[in-house]
Amino acid sequence: MEERLPPSDDAAASMLPLPLPPGRAHETYVVQIPRENICRVPPSHHASIVAEHTRLAAIKKEMRRKRLHVPYALPIFMFAIVAGMTILTVRATVYRPTPPSFTVTRVQFTNGSRISPEFKFSVHAKNQNPRMSVSYQGGGAAIVIYKNKRIGQGKIPATIKDRANGAADFAVSLAGKVAALSKDIKNKLNDNKEKLIELDLVLPVEMKSWLRNEKMNIKIYCDIWVQNSLMKKPKISLQDCQTLT
Repeated sequence: MEERLPPSDDAAASMLPLPLPPGRAHETYVVQIPRENICRVPPSHHASIVAEHTRLAAIKKEMRRKRLHVPYALPIFMFAIVAGMTILTVRATVYRPTPPSFTVTRVQFTNGSRISPEFKFSVHAKNQNPRMSVSYQGGGAAIVIYKNKRIGQGKIPATIKDRANGAADFAVSLAGKVAALSKDIKNKLNDNKEKLIELDLVLPVEMKSWLRNEKMNIKIYCDIWVQNSLMKKPKISLQDCQTLT
């Protein structure tokens, strides 16, 4: 194999850098050559991975927010239940409406006309509820019974003026039933012996309080023992009035 000869001095001298031109300052220049920019497109499934991570992060954030509200929501919920039960208990006990009491103060029978005899009753009503007001609506039905026979019927006045304390006085007029008022019954009503007469009423009332407001139809059953003639000066010796709702 042919051997290579070392370069001669002339060749080595030709490889040395050339001297700078005379009269110029020695300056150094740095030249930066940009490299090639290599742009890689990520695979398409990377977008779905990023979207899934975003969705999971949003769910975790929402769960943390709800967990922060749970300690406050439970006491509020329990307080609402206790308050509601307390109100219902007070409403059912303290503000449970009791029907008013009724007393018959006067009884009278007039037979001025054989065609239309008439019974008249005066009734006193009293409120039994210290925490509730009572308004008597009026307009209810009324019947009078003697010896298990309906001898008169009528209506309660449409307007009843009640006082501030829940008391009221009203008159009830009932037309006598001529067919039921035989001569024998009339004689017994007008003799001086004690007699039992029954007065039945249906009276609409409204009871109010700051916690409760209720309307009801009160049924009143009064057994009245009367002395003397009903046409002269009848006297109530005893009575028993029961109220039902």
